[in-house]
Amino acid sequence: MGKKKLKAKNEALVAQVEVLEMQNKELEREKYFNHHRFIRDTVMGDGMNITFAEGDLIIADTKQRNYASGDMFMLDMSKGTGTNVARLQAHPNGGVEIIHENIYHVQHVVSRERAEALIIGKIVGHIRKEVFE
Repeated sequence: MGKKKLKAKNEALVAQVEVLEMQNKELEREKYFNHHRFIRDTVMGDGMNITFAEGDLIIADTKQRNYASGDMFMLDMSKGTGTNVARLQAHPNGGVEIIHENIYHVQHVVSRERAEALIIGKIVGHIRKEVFE
């Protein structure tokens, strides 16, 4: 087998492994969220700095995944390394806009399918860090 064919075959195998790893992560995430209805997380950063402060606790309901424009959701936008909180709003192009309150954060427009894949759950609770300090 020639070097070019071997290299192409190797690249195809690497791509298949990456897809399988991503599918495995998604299955693990789905399994976790199917067993845990409510997810608690600590706010880090200033993406939603009008509503939440760094250190606040937020609670997401993993069973509430449908959104209406303006609802806040916990999103898995960082490929398994953390969560984000943002408002979701229908976009005129048929997609979904991911909106952060901090004007210095980039707004994203994604497909409906992608938005649904990112949603961990709707924000249903919020405790200011001053309450538990």
